[in-house]
Amino acid sequence: GMSEAEIVEALHTFIVRDINYSYVSFLNNNYVPKKPGATLSAKVGDCKDVATLMITLLRQHGIPAWYTLVSTHNFSNRTPRPTPYVFNHAIVAWYSKDSILHFADLTTDYFPTGILPGGDCGAWGLVIRNGEKQLVRLPDHALDPRLSSVELYNRAVLDTDGNITLRVESTRTGVPAGQWRENLLPVGTEERRKMLTTYFGGGTLHHLDLEKFEFDNLDSINRPLRASFTLRAFHQLDRVAHLYVMPIPLSFSTPTQKALFAAKRYNDLDLDEFFELAPVRETLDLQLPAGYVVAELPAAKEINSRFGDYALRFEKTPQGLRVQRRCALKMRFVQYTDFEDFRKFYLDILDADDSFLALKKQ
Repeated sequence: GMSEAEIVEALHTFIVRDINYSYVSFLNNNYVPKKPGATLSAKVGDCKDVATLMITLLRQHGIPAWYTLVSTHNFSNRTPRPTPYVFNHAIVAWYSKDSILHFADLTTDYFPTGILPGGDCGAWGLVIRNGEKQLVRLPDHALDPRLSSVELYNRAVLDTDGNITLRVESTRTGVPAGQWRENLLPVGTEERRKMLTTYFGGGTLHHLDLEKFEFDNLDSINRPLRASFTLRAFHQLDRVAHLYVMPIPLSFSTPTQKALFAAKRYNDLDLDEFFELAPVRETLDLQLPAGYVVAELPAAKEINSRFGDYALRFEKTPQGLRVQRRCALKMRFVQYTDFEDFRKFYLDILDADDSFLALKKQ
């Protein structure tokens, strides 16, 4: 027979693929969900309808499950009062055999089973079961390296005109995989190109063109999302005296966010609006033109704080240089009273990513 995990995945996949989520007013029956049979027959339902269907199917397989009311519009660090007016969404909680409480949002058909979309991550929730009296923070799956990650392998070739051809292999799991599927699947090729150009264009490379992109598993929500990209960056090499200077050709790096340069902030900061929340691991192999070598190996950078961990390391290779970059945030929400400390952390990793390489001709 099927394992518990396989049963949950099968039920989740069936509902998100076969039942259309709708939030239009004529389907919203105040606080009373439709019966599961009615949702199955109509193949459409709002958040409480699809949650009811999932709870019913889980219980039929002996898996304890409950409604969870969610406040997706309250991302403050202040605990709200648990009144009906606080909550605007319903998802599912269930207990696995190992006594771990899991959550599922059935209103999106882009995220893997057991992975909450960004609107739920870190939100306040109330599990509707006997004896439950406390609000809980829903888990932030984007920050959990066991569930979510972005891995990039870059092969960069520099020519004598200072142009770089960058071939990128990308693997996204968990929340970042769901986010890309949510943005890319509903649109055509040209709109995808615009989105991806914006994504890669916010980093260290300027004059950047996205020449080619391909996806694997784009429509398979429970598998890692793999993709390959070919990028061209023009005129990246500047001559300074007897040296040739260029930015580190990372396909992804810390974006410049003007809002984070402010001296003071008066409300809390949601980092999901500015950064890739999931841990990012990036490797770059840079091939230099014949006759060029790295003048001096840049110093390694390591930054550790309560907001996150960052590392940038360099290693000479026969073809040129290998760069390894790691960045993992530890929180999504930064209180306004901590903004000054966070800004220092942000500026430190921005400066590290904006480091330059010095080359010389042999």
